[in-house]
Amino acid sequence: MKTIKAISIGLAIIILAILVVQNLEVLSQSEVFRFNFLLASFDSPPLQIYLLLIIFFLLGFAAAYLIGFVKQRRLKKTINKLNQSQVETEKELNSLRNLPLTDTSLAVNKMQPDMQNEN
Repeated sequence: MKTIKAISIGLAIIILAILVVQNLEVLSQSEVFRFNFLLASFDSPPLQIYLLLIIFFLLGFAAAYLIGFVKQRRLKKTINKLNQSQVETEKELNSLRNLPLTDTSLAVNKMQPDMQNEN
């Protein structure tokens, strides 16, 4: 499995390198990135397209990492709550198991009529 993964990553890198070399002229063109909101706008200085691609890739990676981190923290919090609930339930179960029988005469009286019917 590790070999297949290494081969597929290697092929992906080779294909990416070929695409970059073949489209180097297009990727080197300069573009101005405009960012318009209702109250504010932003115009970047002229940047090459490959630089914009790298910037947005890293921004997407950071956003995905942040979302994953928040989700992981939330799941850990849920796991801790469930573990605490399990501990409390086990304590309650053990306390119920260790309760002494207080009235044994009732248990004996309930069993005696069944024994009389069998005779």
